Amino acid sequence: ITAELANGQVYVLSSAWLHGEANHNAEEGTVDLEFHGEEGDYQ
Repeated sequence: ITAELANGQVYVLSSAWLHGEANHNAEEGTVDLEFHGEEGDYQ
């Protein structure tokens, strides 16, 4: 999983999986996700 942050930093989470359920909010156009993984690193 790769996250590109607003400040330009990039975070990579390796061997990751979705933990729990994805909670959607159609009115706001958002989704809450929680990932777990083996190793994370800023690039």
